[in-house]
Amino acid sequence: MKKLARLILVTFGMFFLLFVLAVIVSYLKLWITAAAAVPVQIMLPIDTALRNARWAVSMTLYTTTLFSMNYAQRNSIFAPLAFICVILICGGMSFAVIRGFENTGKTQAAPLAVTNRTLGSAGLMLTQRETVTVLTDRPSLETGSRVVAAQGRPLVYQDVPLDENGALIPLPPVRFPEENTLFYTGLWMDLDSSAVYLFERFDEGLVPFAVWLFSLLLLLTSLSYIFNIGAWPLASLFLCAVLFRLVLLFETFISSDKIQAIIMDFSRSIVPQIYILPIIIALPAVLALIYDVLMFFARERGRNGSV
Repeated sequence: MKKLARLILVTFGMFFLLFVLAVIVSYLKLWITAAAAVPVQIMLPIDTALRNARWAVSMTLYTTTLFSMNYAQRNSIFAPLAFICVILICGGMSFAVIRGFENTGKTQAAPLAVTNRTLGSAGLMLTQRETVTVLTDRPSLETGSRVVAAQGRPLVYQDVPLDENGALIPLPPVRFPEENTLFYTGLWMDLDSSAVYLFERFDEGLVPFAVWLFSLLLLLTSLSYIFNIGAWPLASLFLCAVLFRLVLLFETFISSDKIQAIIMDFSRSIVPQIYILPIIIALPAVLALIYDVLMFFARERGRNGSV
């Protein structure tokens, strides 16, 4: 029971700490982007910050589940109890976090303190990828005229920088260009897609949300037998990272609009729509659990000297 109690504490603590850290990182990233905008943004609404931090829910859910199951394997905790504890804790905390996101309205605003509000003068050049924008007016004037030079295109002078719909064409940031690696960008996009799909199930009701979340947690926990392959903690860490990425790719793939349309057309209303994708998620989990049970009995027979 002491081992199980420690597992519960580790799962609670890890979920809370990882989520708080992820939200802080997301807010700092948004803060830097806002500070680099031209003109400088003074206020950053809290709903905007939370909307950009939704990926933290998926990241925390995946990471906590995998590391908690790894902890349970390393400490020889009874597998069924570990499954139940991790699923209940991660599922309950995910529900609480998403409920908190949904209940946060636009009534508050987080102040963005920026001391340097003057970013040069007329003639300031702003570069974003292969496009250069030269301001012919004060940088603080958002609707000021500008000259845009794109690769392979002639110079364009924009006296009033509006697009075809009459919307203002934003200026590129003066610092911190978006030059993320493909791996980082792809991982962030998949985490954000996973979180968006989870929030959509929450908006549809408690049953669709619970069914989807349970199937996802069942898949993550059922793969814990793989941690027995590596005898070193570093190997287990590597396996956690691999499982994290593979399951995330699988979830993003089947929850995409085109794949959903194909699956819905193939099922032809045989199964209710809210259960189709969770069943597909749960099938690998059931196969992994059957394999784990068979391997357990095989190991027991080997210990008893049976052939």
